[in-house]
Amino acid sequence: MNRAKIQGIGYSVPDRIVTNSELEKYMDTSDEWIQSRSGIKERRWVSSGMGTSDLAIDASKKAIQMADIDPQTIDLIIVGSLTSDYFFPGVSAQVQDALGISPIGAFDVKAACSAFIYSLSIGDQFIQTGKFQTVLVIGAEVQSTALDMSTKGRDMAVLFADGAGAVILKKHDGDSGILSTHLHCQGKFLKELWCEGPASRENPRLSVDMLKEGRHFPYMNGREVFKNAVRRFPEVIQEALDENDLSIDDISLIIPHQANERI
Repeated sequence: MNRAKIQGIGYSVPDRIVTNSELEKYMDTSDEWIQSRSGIKERRWVSSGMGTSDLAIDASKKAIQMADIDPQTIDLIIVGSLTSDYFFPGVSAQVQDALGISPIGAFDVKAACSAFIYSLSIGDQFIQTGKFQTVLVIGAEVQSTALDMSTKGRDMAVLFADGAGAVILKKHDGDSGILSTHLHCQGKFLKELWCEGPASRENPRLSVDMLKEGRHFPYMNGREVFKNAVRRFPEVIQEALDENDLSIDDISLIIPHQANERI
C-alpha cells in the first residue's frame, strides 16, 4: 500500500509582534480581558506590502530544505487559504512560479480554518493512488488586513493573526506516515463564522454601501463557534482513533487548530 509520509516541514511568521497592550489603543479591551478569554498574549501581523504568498513561499522553501529534495521533483502544489493575494489566481500559482518549478498542477483549497487538513487529505489521496510521488501542501493566511479594528470587531481582532506552514509529502512503503484523514462540514451554520463580501451575488461585488455597513469584515458568533468546537473536536478525534484501532492512551500529543486556550 502506498502511504504518504511528511518528509519535511517549514513555517513562516511575520516579524511584527502585536501585543495585547497595543490593541488597547484601537478598541475597548485589555491584556487581562484577552488573556482570560483566549490565553493569547501576542500575535504576528504582516507589515504593509507583505501578503499570504510571501509567507507561503518562505515556509515552502524551509520544508523543501528539511526534506532535502530538488523542487523540480514536486508533482503537485496545494495551498489551503481563504486570503490569497488576489481575488484570483490563487497562492499556489505564485508558489510554483517563485520556486521555479516546471508547469505542474497547483491549486488552492478554500476551507477556512480546516483548509490545511483538507489540503493534506487531498495530497494524501494522490499519493495513495500512485498518481504522484511528492506533494507540497501549504496552509497560509493573512487575516490581520481584513479585521475591524474597532470595539465592534474586537472578538475577531484579538484572535486572528498571520502565518504559514508547509509540508512535503512523499510516497512511503513502510508502516509510518499519514494513517487517515477525516473531513466534515455543516453548512447550515456558515453565517456563524463568515465574511459576506466581496460577493459574486452582488453587482458590483464590493459596493460603497457594503463598506459602510461593514459587510466586508469577517464576523464570528463566538459562543456558537466555541460550543461547536468543543463538541466536534472530541468526535473527530475519536473517529480517527476508531479508524486506526487506537485509544487515546496511544496518543503522545494532540495539536488542534484553535486560537483559544479554553477550548
